Amino acid sequence: MKTAQKFAILSALLGTTLIPQAASADDVLLTSSDGSVSVRGEFAGTKGNAYVIIYNGYDLLLPMTDVTCTGDACPQSEPAPRLTIISSDS
Repeated sequence: MKTAQKFAILSALLGTTLIPQAASADDVLLTSSDGSVSVRGEFAGTKGNAYVIIYNGYDLLLPMTDVTCTGDACPQSEPAPRLTIISSDS
């Protein structure tokens, strides 16, 4: 199932397609990779490879690989590990 489809189902279940809540200091905006769906909620942390936000009283876990996090409460991304490959022709 594609990311856009997952977010469409999520939006249908929650009864919204846009950002229904006013922003607060701990709010973040999670936007799907293709930009088609955004969800705003209170940032509650991370669990594994997912962001956890509180949306309309429910905890939502959204995969970090499928969304971008915008807001002061978003965790700082860590630099990707550097990989160096050295080859020898001998």
